[in-house]
Amino acid sequence: MLRFLSLLVLVVIAVLISIFTLENLDPVTIRFLTLDLQVPLGVTLLLCLGAGALGGLLFSAAMALRNRRRAKTLARKVEMLEQEITNLRQLPIKSPR
Repeated sequence: MLRFLSLLVLVVIAVLISIFTLENLDPVTIRFLTLDLQVPLGVTLLLCLGAGALGGLLFSAAMALRNRRRAKTLARKVEMLEQEITNLRQLPIKSPR
């Protein structure tokens, strides 16, 4: 059921994107440095959306890798401290005289 709903949502989004692109076919001029391009407005907006999504994905991936690395470091530290606690519990207790 969840798979069907996901597929349905993807199809609806694809249809909406197609309609958006077809409704915005007016040409716009994109100037970058010495480059001049005539591109439909809908395509331009979709490319900008895609570039922004890719940038966000790369940033999220970098943060996830950093967090994973930090988690591994902390897990090793916890393991070392647990071993130290185990060692300390095995020491004989000396009573004060």
